[in-house]
Amino acid sequence: MIAALAVAVFALSLLFPPARRVGESERATVMIPSGATPEEIAAILKDKGIIRNRAVFVLAARAMGMERKLRAGRFTIEKRLGTLDVIRQLTEAMKPEDLVTIPEGQSSRGIAQILRREVFIDPEEFLSLVDDSLFALSLGVEAGSLEGYLFPDSYAFAPQMEPATVIKEMVSRGRHLFGVDFSQRAAEVGLTWHEVLTFASIVEAEAQVEHERPRIAAVFWNRLARGWRLQADPTVAYALGGKKQRIVYRDLDVKSPYNTYLVRDLPPGPINNPGKAAVRAVLFPLKNCKDMYFVARGDGTHIFSRTMEEHVAARERVKALRRSGASSSRDGGGVPKREELGRSKKAGDEAEE
Repeated sequence: MIAALAVAVFALSLLFPPARRVGESERATVMIPSGATPEEIAAILKDKGIIRNRAVFVLAARAMGMERKLRAGRFTIEKRLGTLDVIRQLTEAMKPEDLVTIPEGQSSRGIAQILRREVFIDPEEFLSLVDDSLFALSLGVEAGSLEGYLFPDSYAFAPQMEPATVIKEMVSRGRHLFGVDFSQRAAEVGLTWHEVLTFASIVEAEAQVEHERPRIAAVFWNRLARGWRLQADPTVAYALGGKKQRIVYRDLDVKSPYNTYLVRDLPPGPINNPGKAAVRAVLFPLKNCKDMYFVARGDGTHIFSRTMEEHVAARERVKALRRSGASSSRDGGGVPKREELGRSKKAGDEAEE
């Protein structure tokens, strides 16, 4: 009798979830760290109210031959599942909603905070490795930092993964996706891969809508061809530590090789981690584009101009809209400082007081 009751309890735990309290969420997100034992996983699941009995979970996983197939990662699990279904889910790939997504244009510091928040990875150790030139060299990157080489994408990172493993995966993902074709194209346009990523990081920082990336890239190519300074506000922000959201005129005097208001050509390295679309825009800019300037409308798009006269007019239109309250834009891509007071008129986002 007792044995039959035990079997019934065991079967009940396998097939049916624990009873939920009124108002309790129907789903729970669990974080399974790398190297967790079945017993440790069972404890995490029991604590989240996903399984009835830890011992039943462990025995069932062993009986199903799944003990060593349980994955590390972040899993959102329905509390209506029985133990058998929970085990199956933990042996499958993570769902898209549980992947760690790194947006295009994030700085390494921004990525470090995402990883800390999402999967508890030590941000200080992560950033230390990003800025370690010897570690970069071990990954085939000849640069003082891995800024720009951390490919933005969605990753199945497990909680508390080693930062080195995370970085290797991100660098490898970018190298694989860009491939030989992009490298060959870089050589055709006369850029090293490091210069491509540097250029693309500026385009990524300036562009807010997909279809404008090739045109913005073309503007910067045109400036380089004429020997103009790029005068891109995002490079100044990076020189100032990357924390300023709005650049004012006095910021443009910051002494830094990243300040493209003062130095010619590209800065020494990327200012963020660009995505594939920004890289493609640099390698394949808009054909036959004669634009030299652009100013932000305030809705994510820009007004492009070929001449300074056109650009000043576009800038005034945007200012009028801003004064009327219809726009709250940041001028961009080639606005002269202080109504052309002694500064180059050739390029650069407008800084504001």
